[in-house]
Amino acid sequence: MNTRIFAVSLLLLWVRAAFGQLHFVQESDFFSIPGLDALSDEWFIASSDSTDFGFQDPLDIEVIRLSPYDYRIVVLDGGRPHFIQFRVTTTDSLHYFDVVSSGDDPGATDPLRMPRAMCQMKRGTYFDPVTDFLVVADAAESRLALYRFSDSTGEVTLSHFVSSPMLGRPVGVYWGVGSFFVLDETNSRIVRVDTSGAVLSTYGRWGVSPWSYRWISDIAGFVDSTGTAHLYVVDTKNSRVDHLTARESNARIYRHSSVWCVADDSLYMYPRDVTLMPGVGVVVYDWAKLKLLCWTTFDSLNSSIRYDAEVEDLVPGEQLVRIRQASGRLVLISVSEDGIFRLRSFGIGSTLDAMGSEFDDPARELIVLPTEYWLYQNFPNPFNPNTEIRFDLPEAAQVQLRVFNILGQEVATLVDAMRPAGAYNILWDSKNMGGSTVASGVYVYQLKAGKFTDQKKMVLIR
Repeated sequence: MNTRIFAVSLLLLWVRAAFGQLHFVQESDFFSIPGLDALSDEWFIASSDSTDFGFQDPLDIEVIRLSPYDYRIVVLDGGRPHFIQFRVTTTDSLHYFDVVSSGDDPGATDPLRMPRAMCQMKRGTYFDPVTDFLVVADAAESRLALYRFSDSTGEVTLSHFVSSPMLGRPVGVYWGVGSFFVLDETNSRIVRVDTSGAVLSTYGRWGVSPWSYRWISDIAGFVDSTGTAHLYVVDTKNSRVDHLTARESNARIYRHSSVWCVADDSLYMYPRDVTLMPGVGVVVYDWAKLKLLCWTTFDSLNSSIRYDAEVEDLVPGEQLVRIRQASGRLVLISVSEDGIFRLRSFGIGSTLDAMGSEFDDPARELIVLPTEYWLYQNFPNPFNPNTEIRFDLPEAAQVQLRVFNILGQEVATLVDAMRPAGAYNILWDSKNMGGSTVASGVYVYQLKAGKFTDQKKMVLIR
């Protein structure tokens, strides 16, 4: 080999080793909330404001975005109460203050026998408490439990179930392209069901795939700009992560890439959890190596493009239980030998140029454009004297936002102009077009944007 070519090859290998590393830096404050090292048994339930509460079995975490200034961190716990909620009022997307904890009523009848995973059934840019749900997989009952979330009280209340014997033992769930993708641990397959519980298709054992799963344990996904859902499914015993796709126009589930994430480099891999990190790619926790395995592409997840990241600051005997991405951070749930759970958030220490905007990156959320027209329920409701009305525009449109009384008479025009694509928050101060305060009662606000029209009711109480 030419000496110069050999030297250049060595240099390129050194550059890859020096600059291709990825590491996660533990944040001194959980989710950058000032004054909080991590969630712990010092947190309490706001409904009582007196009872100390420690996590019994934290299983999953979701960040609910109600508006650009109102976030809720919701932790699913296998013990009671199942939902531990932290209300976070924000001045921007990354600096939090005024944190309040709350949860469901531990004295109420428990509708869940064995909660295993949680996701959001969300249709707009922000979570709409009227139309959207928190969805929990109940492994003991072959069903999904759909919960309403109250933005005013923070209560999480059961709405209804989506059930089917075909769900088997659901241990994971993802919502996208108008359907649920449920991991059935008993039959080692993915079951796609609609909102009524009707089975649209299956994938895996007894499904459309000729390859059988042996132990499917986790699922993550996102919907790209073409409306295609990308699903990442962990098969622990087969040491692989499958990349699947689905579309709303077709009920089937397809294998996206013929090059799957397998232990093809003789590395014994024991994957358990998968999550998607903005600016990084696919992140898997390997129970055998106690490492985070990161792939910087979503097309072919083989070992040649994998980066390993160490899990730092684990105390002796501490075990990782779950990894999740929430609000652009990597959240690690771990348990010590004496059964104490810890939740810690990690930022990205070295960002790799990967999928970029394909992921829902909360750090850039204020410039992420909506994908459909949407009118949200006003908040607060009932209200006195001010309320906020939110709506989404996926494209520029002539917009009219008007308020009517119960007789159909126009009371106020809040917007009447051409508006670019984006998410909007409009304040109504309960005054009419003449500047006078209107009386208590039921009012209707109506949005017209291009060919889109929708309206909702609101109540003013003085």
